[in-house]
Amino acid sequence: MSTWVHKKRVGVFRGGEPNSFSHSMKSGSAILSALKRREDLEVLDVNISPQGEWLMWGMKRNPGEILSQMDQAVVTLRDQYGEGGQLQQLLDQYGVRYHSSNSLASALAFNKALAKDTVRKNLGIRTPQHLHISSDEEDLHKIIRVLNTLFLPAYVVKPLKGNCTQGFYYAEDNSALAKVLEQAFQMYDDVLVEQYIGGADATCILIDGFRNQFPYTTPVIEVLNPSKYVTPATFNREVKSEIETMLRDVHDSLGLRGLSKADFRVTPAGEVFFLEVNSIPDFSAEGVLSSALLSVGSSHSELVDFLIS
Repeated sequence: MSTWVHKKRVGVFRGGEPNSFSHSMKSGSAILSALKRREDLEVLDVNISPQGEWLMWGMKRNPGEILSQMDQAVVTLRDQYGEGGQLQQLLDQYGVRYHSSNSLASALAFNKALAKDTVRKNLGIRTPQHLHISSDEEDLHKIIRVLNTLFLPAYVVKPLKGNCTQGFYYAEDNSALAKVLEQAFQMYDDVLVEQYIGGADATCILIDGFRNQFPYTTPVIEVLNPSKYVTPATFNREVKSEIETMLRDVHDSLGLRGLSKADFRVTPAGEVFFLEVNSIPDFSAEGVLSSALLSVGSSHSELVDFLIS
């Protein structure tokens, strides 16, 4: 007599808002590929369209209908809905487990200004001076004068919420900043203007409990451009240690759990500045997480097995 065995239903969420849709689709595809070999699981491919429609295996479905079938979720959306914590509220409501930060911590990390202010207040760590500017400001030149009482050029302009690779601008002086702000406000309602810090870019990823380590941090990675990395980074031991410690402190201070990726700037003098933290890293084959896993002899399969264990 055969025995029916319930398979755990794991939903992989991908897609989302237009600015991050393609990145999330690739990220989710990497998770789906890693799950193909797991015959003990029923994998649900859940795509949230840029218009907010929920589709499972390409068919439009009601969110409640999908969530009521699900035991566990892996979220790869990099927008307000996923990384910003809104989806996590629904997952909690339906009792669906997920190995990432809850809605409150996700929302805090997603807002760059709030995250930076929180860790500066709680930890006293170095982070570039910054100012949150809204598109409804009527006199940009007045705002720039106020900005100059805080710090002087050059500047970095980025969306207040979201990943820094989306809508990143550099302005060498006040005149360029005014033009950049006008351009940025065509895409975003709120932006963050930061003091530019010269140096090299670095990133590091924390995975709570991976390989039975609490917390587990990957080797520090030097970022040459959005798709080219040096793993492990060429910084000296003291700088790498400071980055790893800073990541752990930021992760704890913001109440994050599961995974987080933080970006840093290392000056020629070896000073480390915290830039931002992401509660949902890029899982795609081209992403920095893949480079980090390969550097320690790991893979997407090992990570995904851990995430849904």
